Amino acid sequence: MEELNLNQNLRWRQARVFSCKKRFIIVVAGRRWGKTRLALWRLVVNAFSGNDRVCYYVAPNYRQSKRIAWGVLKQLVPIEARCRSSEQELSIQLHNGSIIQLHGADNFDSLRGVGLDFVVLDEYAFMDPETWPMVVRPMLSDRKGCAFFISTPTGLNHFYELYILAKSRSDWEAFHFRTEDGGYIAPDELAALKAEMDGKRFAQEFLASFETLQTRVYCAFDRERNVTELELLPDAPVLVGMDFNINPMAAIVAQRAGEQIQVFDEVVLTNSNTAEMMGEINRRYAGRHGVVHPDPILAVSREKQARLWEKRISVL
Repeated sequence: MEELNLNQNLRWRQARVFSCKKRFIIVVAGRRWGKTRLALWRLVVNAFSGNDRVCYYVAPNYRQSKRIAWGVLKQLVPIEARCRSSEQELSIQLHNGSIIQLHGADNFDSLRGVGLDFVVLDEYAFMDPETWPMVVRPMLSDRKGCAFFISTPTGLNHFYELYILAKSRSDWEAFHFRTEDGGYIAPDELAALKAEMDGKRFAQEFLASFETLQTRVYCAFDRERNVTELELLPDAPVLVGMDFNINPMAAIVAQRAGEQIQVFDEVVLTNSNTAEMMGEINRRYAGRHGVVHPDPILAVSREKQARLWEKRISVL
């Protein structure tokens, strides 16, 4: 390895991530935690670790990549270690033949066709869901390259799904940090931000919560505390909470266990009707006794409500 100053004064949580040896690493962290600088440092060290390595940094778009990462990258790579540097291509070539280049995920064609040793996907939650499985992942295959995902959450999207997947794979590691864990934002500033912002927005941006902002019915719902493995009770009635909307037509499926109502399934049908919903529930739970609890709210007259209920009850 060429001479590289390894003293970057990483905070201990950053050092913990930096020292992780897994091939695929996901870091979910709040705003201003220090995600990008840590990721770029991993990128630079990887480029120095061998000859002719190809290392990419990818942001949601090209302009963002230049604005966020290019200046930091030039700070991290010593001038004497550079063979060539291009402001136009946002690339640095080292004397050992390794190349570091910045890209945007908004242009798939600029990414394809190159084998990678290391890639950073910065703010992956805000990229096209196909960026990783269809474009970047195949680029790592021939060189058995590594990937480093960093992002603040934005709902339960593809980044959340990858974070959950990482917890069950032996060659993946997933980390989760709040903004305060980074140590860069003073406690009084965080307190001021919390007072100024909507609670859900603050939770997403600074607590790195994966919860959606607009569609939560139960604001106190916590996936870590409220989701667990369930034992289905074969003799208990299937309880169906059903919304008679058309698109989507939705239902939750639950069971009563002592004093608890345990929800264990959901059914969502697009452009559907009551008969199709009941057919799907019967298919999933054939032979089980069921009780349907419908949503009674209808923005129509009482007379029309009565006719609609008569029709739906006959279907049920």
